[in-house]
Amino acid sequence: MFLIKIFKFFMALACFYVKLVVGITVVIFSLIAFIFIAALAAPSDKDENALTELDNKVVVISPNAEITDHRFISEFEEVVLQLNKRQSPYSYSDQIIKTLDIAAKDPNVSGIILDLSRNSYVSYGIADVIGKKIDEFRKSSKKKIITFAPAYTQSNYYLASFTDSLTLDPSGSVDLHGVTFGNLYFRKLLEEYNLAPYVFKHGKYKSAVEPYFLDEMSDAARENYQAIVKNVWSRISGTIKNNRGLDDSQILPSIEQKYTLLSRAGFNDAAYALMQKQVDQVMSYDSFLAEALKLFPKAVKKEKYKETQLAAMNFREYLSLKSDTKETESASSGEERAPDPTVKVIYFTGEITGSSNENAFISYDNYADQIRKIGNDQSVKAVVLRINSPGGSVVEAVRLVNEMTDCFKNRGKKIVISQGSMAASGGYMLSTLGDYIYAEPTTITGSIGVFGVVPTFKKAADRLGVNYNEVTNNPGDYRNPFQELSEPARKSIEGSIEGTYADFVTMVSRSRNMKFDDVDQIAQGRVWTGIEAKEIGLVDELGTLDDAVEKAASLAGLKKGQYKVDNSVDDQNLSFGNILLKNISVKLNIENILFPLPEELKVLKTVDPAKLFSSADSNGRLKIYSYTPLRVE
Repeated sequence: MFLIKIFKFFMALACFYVKLVVGITVVIFSLIAFIFIAALAAPSDKDENALTELDNKVVVISPNAEITDHRFISEFEEVVLQLNKRQSPYSYSDQIIKTLDIAAKDPNVSGIILDLSRNSYVSYGIADVIGKKIDEFRKSSKKKIITFAPAYTQSNYYLASFTDSLTLDPSGSVDLHGVTFGNLYFRKLLEEYNLAPYVFKHGKYKSAVEPYFLDEMSDAARENYQAIVKNVWSRISGTIKNNRGLDDSQILPSIEQKYTLLSRAGFNDAAYALMQKQVDQVMSYDSFLAEALKLFPKAVKKEKYKETQLAAMNFREYLSLKSDTKETESASSGEERAPDPTVKVIYFTGEITGSSNENAFISYDNYADQIRKIGNDQSVKAVVLRINSPGGSVVEAVRLVNEMTDCFKNRGKKIVISQGSMAASGGYMLSTLGDYIYAEPTTITGSIGVFGVVPTFKKAADRLGVNYNEVTNNPGDYRNPFQELSEPARKSIEGSIEGTYADFVTMVSRSRNMKFDDVDQIAQGRVWTGIEAKEIGLVDELGTLDDAVEKAASLAGLKKGQYKVDNSVDDQNLSFGNILLKNISVKLNIENILFPLPEELKVLKTVDPAKLFSSADSNGRLKIYSYTPLRVE
């Protein structure tokens, strides 16, 4: 007994030592990080050639790889990336829109360059929002906005089509390829290796599980996707035609026509794009800047012993310059005000997964604290849910709906939905909370259906000569993948699927004030574009996130100019400590040196999206999903 006490004492001492070392390590790295940030923020010797607010200039909007409508990583993490000489993969639409708004009224801005050298993707909905603002910029300011890209993807070409002129690098191309929905089907493979799972679903058009038991797309799925392709492409090509004055043969000729046209262009992609009038000129970036100098002759930067250059300022630097001026003016006024009535925007982006999944994008655990905080905030009068989700776990979606019903609806806060690129299945289930629902024309929505997949290894094990044997007081339990599903278990799962579907349709019928049977007819797992969804009553109106914010304020009785919009991302995973520790663990692999890392630190790892769609949880192997695995590109 005495030896045990001594052993426990030394173990406690060892644990204290481990915690002390970890604590000291965190403090040291925190100090180092703060020193780096302070060094970055500290004023440096002023460049005598640097542009000032009063200099005439051209603002260069140069978005990173993907343009999104909210932050996926924190500002601190972006600083960490800069310290490692890496670029954040994201740029944010609100920063681009703010740049256009300010530059339109700024007499010292001659025009804007949209430089797509690093950008490869922007959703069509976000492109529409920015495009609308570009139109306003051109009309109100009479200034030009010109675009350069080493190569255009279909989505950023769609955005660029709103600008005055498009320039392409001689080595580049314009990738206009239309819209495609496709999938791999592996029924034969699963049967060959005796791995075919049990599949349950409700919904004629619920096609996400078809690859498990079919060799090709079902007639219902093909019918659904053909309609989606037609409607989405009609919107994309129609906008490009309107913006650029092109016809169908110039945007997407048949493969035979394209071969003939390419041969005329010497099989040079850039020459082909110019011949098709997809772009206005083909030249290098240096030549493009020289042409821009002619277009914006006032934006001149003269330096000793150097040729005259275009006075160009990056939009991030421009916003920072304007922000510093505004903060100085605000600080000099010294006013203190009570909290303004607020419209809060909450972003639901990604797959809805179980709360136990450490890499979850949308889960109850990731949002519950934020929802309660907003619910308790009396200054928040209305909430906008910005949804970009293909769906996922029904259980998590229902928990989120119930939590927001308690915290928002039951406390008199109005809810307006803004559907982004996709708000399908579980994403549409979240939409049922809305007092009013907006979708974008190209939004993929609906998919009101349910499926379940139960993996089985019984036949594969038999083939390999492996036999599972057990002693249990619950024979026939379907959670064992090494035995066949019993008939009672099969019926139990089918009942669960049917019950979940009925609950889903009931939620929609109550939300949309429709009869159950009417919803059932347009449900069945079918996906719809935003335009179609408006026609059948699944959404109220086509519009942007800004439209949704204005509607939320109106429903809450707030007049324009008398409320503020809070679209900040409130995520505990973006805190300083978590980001710092995550970067430490990734860089130094401290999980495996000297001592075992405490459990709360082990979870701070880089997100691996491939692990999100896990096949089973810790309590069993059945998961019911409401999921639409599609992305329009």
